[in-house]
Amino acid sequence: MIADPLSSSQAPAVGWDEPYEYILLMISLLHFAAFVLWEYKTTSEPILPLSIWTAPSFAMMIISAFLTFMSVGIIIWYITLYNFEFRGYTIFESAASYATLAVCGTFAAIISAKVIPHLAAQYIMAIGSLASCVALILVATMPAQQTYWAQAFPALIFTAFGPDFLFTASQIIASNSVKRKDQGAAGSLIGTVLSYGLSIGLGFAGTVEAYTNDGGRDLLTGYRNALYLGIGMAGCAAVIAVLFVRIPKDRREGWDEDDKD
Repeated sequence: MIADPLSSSQAPAVGWDEPYEYILLMISLLHFAAFVLWEYKTTSEPILPLSIWTAPSFAMMIISAFLTFMSVGIIIWYITLYNFEFRGYTIFESAASYATLAVCGTFAAIISAKVIPHLAAQYIMAIGSLASCVALILVATMPAQQTYWAQAFPALIFTAFGPDFLFTASQIIASNSVKRKDQGAAGSLIGTVLSYGLSIGLGFAGTVEAYTNDGGRDLLTGYRNALYLGIGMAGCAAVIAVLFVRIPKDRREGWDEDDKD
């Protein structure tokens, strides 16, 4: 789990020509396979029960969430780079620009809770992914020199709705699709997906940037290409949520006997 984000985050700096990049990636894949085998074969109380992956829509939800969280990390990072590289912001000015994200994130969290009785979880997820997609489009089309209020400000408003809606919907799906005894593991997995998505997405975006910025001479093109990657991730996540995530109607009160095991 450590080797995979390390290899992806190092790639923009040193390139994929370095042998240790492939070694780290192979080590991470081998360890992941060994973990799955150990969980399946050697323990009666696994850390991550494999049965949760057979729960309705759970696997598709995780894939959609992972893609969206990767795109969110890309938004935050490249808005910051725009602030420093092109617009001459100080550290404090750049930090102040994210007050929009803090305020709107609070409202987004409240709104996401209010829409639960009115929208199916897959549509809440799709809204979060589409909000991230719109934010990425706004940032990707920003000129190097532009007032904060024109595109960066609305981009951060949309960004606030992405993670909040997505996290709310993910928890709904986890609680409604897995058994009660597995809900702790499912909820923890969503948190892990969030953290790893933010870091691994930046690694992929940084790789695209490094290979398309003409050796550092055309930063704007590199930034935009990285943001285009994020647009693709968020758009794909929205499609997956709408087409493949389904939560059956659940009108039970309490738990079935099978769920209490």
